[in-house]
Amino acid sequence: ELKISEGSQLIIRSGAQLNLKGTLRLEDNAKLIVEQGAIMNYQAGAKLVLAGSEAVLELSGQLHLEEESEFSVLHPNAPSGKIQVWSNDVWITGAPGSKILLQGDYPQDKLVEVMPNSSFMVGASVTSVELHSARIQLHQGALFNCATKFTAMNVNFDGEEEATITVWKSALFRDCDLFNLDLLAFQAEEVLRVERCLLEGCEVQVEGMGYRIYESIFESSCIESNQLAVNSRIVDCSFNGNNSLQTAISEFSNISLFVKNTEISNFNSGIIKQNGELKLK
Repeated sequence: ELKISEGSQLIIRSGAQLNLKGTLRLEDNAKLIVEQGAIMNYQAGAKLVLAGSEAVLELSGQLHLEEESEFSVLHPNAPSGKIQVWSNDVWITGAPGSKILLQGDYPQDKLVEVMPNSSFMVGASVTSVELHSARIQLHQGALFNCATKFTAMNVNFDGEEEATITVWKSALFRDCDLFNLDLLAFQAEEVLRVERCLLEGCEVQVEGMGYRIYESIFESSCIESNQLAVNSRIVDCSFNGNNSLQTAISEFSNISLFVKNTEISNFNSGIIKQNGELKLK
C-alpha cells in the first residue's frame, strides 16, 4: 500500500504514466493529480482509497483501465472524497472486461465534479459504467459523456448552464434527480429507460432506438425525439411547465408513441406527434 499523507500531493506530469497495481490511499486533503498529457493505468486488483471528504483524484489526463479491471473509489468515511475533472479532454478507455463502478454513501455525496467547460468522457472500449447513491456535479459548460452501457441508480445529477449528459448505447436512470441540464440519448443498441426520476429544468433529446419513461416527474422539463426505431412509452408521469416552454412531448418519428396516465400542465402544447401513431390512455 502506498499512502499519500494529509495535505500532500502526488503529481503525474505530462508525458508520464502511473501504473497502479496495488492500493493507493489518499488521506484527507491529499491529492492525486493526473496532468493533461499524462496517463494513469489502472490494473486488475488495484484499489484507490479516498480516506477523507477532501481527498481528491484530480483528472486532466487519461485514465486507462487494464483487462478485467474494475475502477472504483473506496471511502471508509462519509462523505467520500471525490473525482474532479479539470480538462475538456479527459478520456477513460479500457481493455476487454474493464468496467467502472462508483458508489457514494447517499445521493448528496459528491463523488464526481466536472469543472466549468471540462469533459468526463468514457469510451466504448469500457464494458459498462454504474453509478450508485452519489452526487454528480456538472458546472457551467461541463459534459458527462458515456459511450458504453450506462446505469445510474439513486444519483443526483446537479447541472449549471449548458451542462450536458450524453449517452450513446443503453442507459438506465432509476430513482435519480436531474437538475438544470440537457440529457442527450443517441441510443445505438437499447432504449433509454427513465424510472421514478425527477427532472427539473431539463431538456431531453432522444435519437436512435426509443425510450421507456415510467413514474417520473418533469418539472419545467420536456422531451423531444427523432428518428426512433422502436415504439416508445410514457406511463404514469407528470409534466409541469413554467409557461415559457412550448411543448412537453415532441415526437417526429414513424413509430407508435403510447402515453398513459400522464398529466400535462402549463405548456403551450401538450404533445406534438408527427408521423407514426399516437396512442393515449
